[in-house]
Formats: sequence, C-alpha cells, structure tokens
Amino acid sequence: MKIGVQLWPQATTVAEMRTAWRAADAMGVDSIWTWDHFYPLSGDPEERHF
Repeated sequence: MKIGVQLWPQATTVAEMRTAWRAADAMGVDSIWTWDHFYPLSGDPEERHF
C-alpha cells in the first residue's frame, strides 16, 4: 500500500507549506499533493492563499 497526503494551501504561506511538506516527507509518505486554485474556495476572498 502507498500512502499520500493532500495539503491545502488556503490561509497559509509558502513557508508553512514547506514545513508541512518536510514533515510529511520525514514521515515517509509516498506522495504529497496540493491543488492549483488561485483563489480560496471558501471564507475570506482576501485571505492568504499560496
């Protein structure tokens, strides 16, 4: 079995995403995914969104 994680970029920064990517990699996951939306899907449309 292979394990992957999906990390959502909504309300976060590149630095926070990088920390999460490194943590997931250190746990040995097989793949790390994110979405490619340029705007938040819900909540404040002006919110940080990597």
